[in-house]
Amino acid sequence: MKLNKKYLYWLILLFLVVSTTSSTAKTTYDTEEWKVKVGDSRTYTLSKYFDIRDVDGNGDPESKIYSVTKEDGTKENITWKKGTKYTINITALGDHSATFQLIFGNITSNKRTSGIGGGHIRKTIDNKSYWEFKTIIDSYPFVGENVNYTVEGNNYVKKLLRYTNYGVKYELISKRNWKTGWLTYSYEKTTNDTHTKWEEEITSGSSSIGITSIEITTIFVGLTIIAIVVSRKRQQTK
Repeated sequence: MKLNKKYLYWLILLFLVVSTTSSTAKTTYDTEEWKVKVGDSRTYTLSKYFDIRDVDGNGDPESKIYSVTKEDGTKENITWKKGTKYTINITALGDHSATFQLIFGNITSNKRTSGIGGGHIRKTIDNKSYWEFKTIIDSYPFVGENVNYTVEGNNYVKKLLRYTNYGVKYELISKRNWKTGWLTYSYEKTTNDTHTKWEEEITSGSSSIGITSIEITTIFVGLTIIAIVVSRKRQQTK
């Protein structure tokens, strides 16, 4: 039995159409949109932590107790300190914010849009020229405050320096991947004339990507085409 090339070409064309539809995002560059999917996740590490205020009363400026509301509504405390790792898992994408769960080891929080991780994922535009132009608009010097934006590789970087009337200096450095919208680095520090009052650094680690139903369909179509081709070739050799 000869292989029907015309039939095979149509199958390959169908596969390419489905693949293109599932993998190609909008190309409009004037509207920010989600570049992540439900099921995507990213892990972060608290690299530095210090708070002289001792807001939780535990007597240790290098750690604080953070209460996590779990999926079943109960609460469990975790220690927020240098070396703490947490994962953000996206559960829904709204018009303005992402809903996610925080995972600390074997502790999984309830679904939320704010708190720790609330600003870690945002809509974005996958267009470097857009962000390079945006650095000009967003950067500004002001009395007691200076904000500077730059593009460093795939990161949109914000550096802020602010002085108050009480001799307190606040520093911020944040980096966000403009292709994906994920936060990749965050550093904040508050000092006065003599010492550090508060300092926190968060670094980004591993990430994983969820698979959508469209992508599952694409994989299924591809495997079906391969199976058909293999089957027909076997028939030819008989």
